[in-house]
Amino acid sequence: MTEDMNNHALPPRRIVGVDGSAQSRAALLWAATRSAADGVVLVLAHVANPQDESGGGETLLAAAAHSLLSQHPALRIERMLLHGPVWRALAAAAHPDDLLVIGTGPSGYPARRVTGSLGVQLVIAASCTIALIPDVDLRFRRGVVAGIGRPESSGTIARAIAAHAPDRPITLVHADPSGRCEKALAAAEEALGPDAAVRRRLLSGPAADALLDAALDKELLVLGPGADGADRPPIGAVTHAVLMNATAPILLSR
Repeated sequence: MTEDMNNHALPPRRIVGVDGSAQSRAALLWAATRSAADGVVLVLAHVANPQDESGGGETLLAAAAHSLLSQHPALRIERMLLHGPVWRALAAAAHPDDLLVIGTGPSGYPARRVTGSLGVQLVIAASCTIALIPDVDLRFRRGVVAGIGRPESSGTIARAIAAHAPDRPITLVHADPSGRCEKALAAAEEALGPDAAVRRRLLSGPAADALLDAALDKELLVLGPGADGADRPPIGAVTHAVLMNATAPILLSR
């Protein structure tokens, strides 16, 4: 049996990048709250600095695990100390059925560029669904907004919503009223099922800006995988812009 087949047979995990930053803590809280609710294993992953010989990574992971268990005693936690470039180490650690969670988007252009770029690198390199969590207050947000463009990705987006944000009101956002977009919306609604609370919203203005605006009061923004093909870029311009300027947790579905 090949390694890829073995990876698909493994139970899904939530792997969250831990580095002690504010955005990392936001990602940790987001992932831990969900793992406490559904019992999915939470893996705390830290990519060690090659110059750090003091064991600081292990200490950081142990402290994070202790803090989480004091709040959620039933959490199933594993720890993972990785080495190498951050994006490559995290991407390689995740199996296709895992959810990889990282923090992103603190206020301030230089910092946003750094953490946003990591998100872009992971989206290109990783084989699993990725969640990028900004350090924002989610307590008064409700619902999910999903960008719908291609019929081929509608089912993937719907499955991601069902897996990671069940029983939430859903807004399907689309860019134009063309027949192709209508087919994509209908496919997404069919995949979500008749009991889902779904409404449609037509974008106006640039797609990335409209998606970010639509997500301002939402708890999750879901985007689909990019188009396949050797002649296609690994990530589209709209997705790139959204990742670099997150206004809500973003789920990049595979």
